[in-house]
Amino acid sequence: IPGPESGLPTVRLLGPTFDGFFFAPPNAGVASFAGVSAEHGIELWRTDGTARGTILHADLCPGPMSSSPTAMGFAGDRLYFSAFEPAHGREPYAMDPPALAGSYFAGCPGTGGIDPELAALGTPFLGNAAFGFRLTRARPVSAAALHVGFGPGNLPLGGGCALLVDLALPYAPFALGTDVRGEGVVPLSLPVDPLLAGLQIFAQGIVVDPSGAFAGALSFTGGSRAILQPQ
Repeated sequence: IPGPESGLPTVRLLGPTFDGFFFAPPNAGVASFAGVSAEHGIELWRTDGTARGTILHADLCPGPMSSSPTAMGFAGDRLYFSAFEPAHGREPYAMDPPALAGSYFAGCPGTGGIDPELAALGTPFLGNAAFGFRLTRARPVSAAALHVGFGPGNLPLGGGCALLVDLALPYAPFALGTDVRGEGVVPLSLPVDPLLAGLQIFAQGIVVDPSGAFAGALSFTGGSRAILQPQ
């Protein structure tokens, strides 16, 4: 758990900080870990980096007996881990991931041979009015577009560029421009709607660039994926 040198609070709620794995996906608002307590033994806990936000996520072996969860990782859009319970022994378990954002596939370069980059702005939890996507390392003072949709794509276009949002599914284009630093932001306020929990959105930026790898006209970012979940 982040210590004082990180500028973030250190959690000291459980006695021993953890026993086993500590899984913190990039750009997620929470981390999962095998936590120890006298009441529950070694079980699956989650934390947002504060004492108040550190809670028992699942008591797979009720009472002080431990399920000793280990080896958490992604497969597709689910998180998997191993845990023990008396009736079945050690078995795989699956759970929904927390709200998080990450990248997929690469873009193609523009001016200076530099690939523009796209990243989520904040954590995609439901109710985050400040969420959005930030374009960086693009050609300064240029027109650009952001495609946001509900499925990933990988359609080759030539010049090493590919369309990374599936336009056969519903999607929305957004126009933007880059500033003198080659940056731009598209705000995408997320409503508090439980029906959106687990929804994935996929985005890619396209920049007008006379040195772009696509036809000497466009450069493309890699893809950015966000998984929406309650806070």
